[in-house]
Amino acid sequence: MGGLSQWHIRERIPHEGLRRFADDPHPRMRALALDDPQTPPELVDKLSPDEEPWVRWCALRDPPLPPDRVS
Repeated sequence: MGGLSQWHIRERIPHEGLRRFADDPHPRMRALALDDPQTPPELVDKLSPDEEPWVRWCALRDPPLPPDRVS
């Protein structure tokens, strides 16, 4: 029985406004904040050292991340 992967689900939801989840206690919700096209580089920078590896990975793949934050 097949289902939708996380990537397929993320492609289907509207991305505008997701940055409001940047301070959510759930790591997957914080990672969604990085999918918002209006997420400012400062927010990406804030999430790049997140305690959750998934959030860090999502931040590191975001182009606005300042180069000095990538290690």
